[in-house]
Amino acid sequence: MTIEEYKRKIAQVFENLEVINNSTPNKYLKISELCKYSDQRINCNSLTAQNYIGVDNLLQDTQGKTDSNFVLTSGTATAYKAGDILLSNIRPYLKKIWFADIDGGSSNDVLVLQKTNDTIISKYLYYNLKQDKFFDYEMQGIKGMKMPRGDKKQIMNYQIFVPSLSEQQEIVAEIETYEVKIAEAQKVMSEAGEKKKAILEKFMR
Repeated sequence: MTIEEYKRKIAQVFENLEVINNSTPNKYLKISELCKYSDQRINCNSLTAQNYIGVDNLLQDTQGKTDSNFVLTSGTATAYKAGDILLSNIRPYLKKIWFADIDGGSSNDVLVLQKTNDTIISKYLYYNLKQDKFFDYEMQGIKGMKMPRGDKKQIMNYQIFVPSLSEQQEIVAEIETYEVKIAEAQKVMSEAGEKKKAILEKFMR
């Protein structure tokens, strides 16, 4: 309940922003005006379980990533840098997205968005793309049934409201306080199973 409450608060931040500023459509920019897909390559001998990103080690429901069980060992992969946004292009409804805090490489099924416009803060863009509104939009353009993929061109047409840099900084700071609360609640949930197990073992002796 706590997690859902803070997720609603984050969504409300963007909803309120759009309501307040709906009279200034010129402040809406397409993703294509803000960033590009990475066209850089990285040698696979530089990749590890920690910095290789595939669809399988991106976590569902915007939970980031975990270490990979499989790492490419030959050839090259799509390169990403800290500050880039990595988005799974397979089954968009799983909502797999990660804000890179390290450099590394990714599989071809992971889209790497690199900022090209200094009027937007990378974290502000990331938090916009973490919202259900974006994933709902992406689902409208999927291709294929068994293994649906997002449409790369359609994704680039998604529009984001871009306020001043100072406003963006305030919004990011507010959202990050909510993200801390969400992380704390998730930690409690992850530890609950171990605590339950310990209690059961104690009374079953």
